[in-house]
Amino acid sequence: MIIAVCDPKGIAIEAIKTILYHDKGLSDRISRIYEFWNMEQLLDASRDSSFDCIVFPNYCNSHNSVVCSLSCGYNRFPLVEHDPRYTLIVRDILYWETARSLWTQYLKAIPGKEEKVKRAIRGILADYEKEERDIIYLESKNHCVLVHLDGIRQTPEGSPSFYATLDEAEHEFASSAFLRIHKSYLINGDHILQMSNYKVLLDTGMTLKGSRKYFSKAKLEFYRGR
Repeated sequence: MIIAVCDPKGIAIEAIKTILYHDKGLSDRISRIYEFWNMEQLLDASRDSSFDCIVFPNYCNSHNSVVCSLSCGYNRFPLVEHDPRYTLIVRDILYWETARSLWTQYLKAIPGKEEKVKRAIRGILADYEKEERDIIYLESKNHCVLVHLDGIRQTPEGSPSFYATLDEAEHEFASSAFLRIHKSYLINGDHILQMSNYKVLLDTGMTLKGSRKYFSKAKLEFYRGR
């Protein structure tokens, strides 16, 4: 069986490779895995290649049209199964048992949203030998969450980051001192010196701008906790 995996975030392919490494019987039934970084590449390749099984994330743009294109296009994939996070398409019933076995193990292997954020933050803090209190603020940028750490100078490549939304990160820090001041900023209250006029002064000397939607509530929580 030939598998195609669209994996912009690098989560799916690692999970599948780990499963096949530990399941020799399943691995013997899969001849090759093709990796794609976006749906455009996958759709182009599917016109010329005969993939028996395709896995792709549901956050891809125009998800429904992608399913339709793959199901009704050149290869005509008739079997589709959905999970809140990923979609599985299988070309023929002959491959369904193998694909379903891989799919079941795969959904157990990939982390949920909350676990994904926890793992990412723990990994970054461990890499830089820091603790949660050393996080100055989190920033949403280009579908990633950037982690700005105290005492770590930003490199040309940027701050350490992980794939998630700031809403997911905010949920992880809901019981801590972190305050949401903007759709793009979640700040550690322990590093805030002053909040006024929709601006936040940090103990690093940096100033971040808040928004009307978030600032007033964050300011109230900040001064209430002092």
